[in-house]
Amino acid sequence: MIALLILLLFGGLAAFMLVFGLPLYCALLVKTKVAACKDDSIVTYPLA
Repeated sequence: MIALLILLLFGGLAAFMLVFGLPLYCALLVKTKVAACKDDSIVTYPLA
């Protein structure tokens, strides 16, 4: 029961990180690489 609860907690945390972390990572990537790459290909870069 405890193991299932921990698994559920980590699953929820992973989902939260994926939903909120990915756009944040994309935004950070755009900010850091905006000087090198100004085109729209920067959005598809993390997915490659």
